[in-house]
Amino acid sequence: MSAYIKGQTKIRDLECLITALTKMTTKSGTELVEGKSFFVHKEAKNLVGYRGKTRDEVANVIIPKAVVGNASNDIGFKREMNGTYSMIISKFDQSFYDSEWQNKLKQAYAEEYIKKKASALGYTLEYQQTSDGTKKLTATRTIY
Repeated sequence: MSAYIKGQTKIRDLECLITALTKMTTKSGTELVEGKSFFVHKEAKNLVGYRGKTRDEVANVIIPKAVVGNASNDIGFKREMNGTYSMIISKFDQSFYDSEWQNKLKQAYAEEYIKKKASALGYTLEYQQTSDGTKKLTATRTIY
């Protein structure tokens, strides 16, 4: 049984987390789809380990082990008392869902969060991919 690691994030907005997850794929290339390959729970649910054993760790957003990989554990995101979501991942699965995958998720979340906040303030956003692979974001707002 692989130990779970709890990693703090700055993720606070559930809607943006859900949208960011839909932009991600598993190690086998499966697209993540809410209600099909990951699930959102108002009340945190126990994660399931490698052999199907219910673990003590709980999460509000769960990517089931069947989606994560054959010899894997659930991956979860738990809402903490301070309003942020912690990522809960086993040491074994961290080798596949490494810092590169986690950074892509954080970037997707940041983009969604910026879109949501900018839209609420009346801005329109334009993304441009630069030659080095980074994204340039321009926010504009018309004032009358």
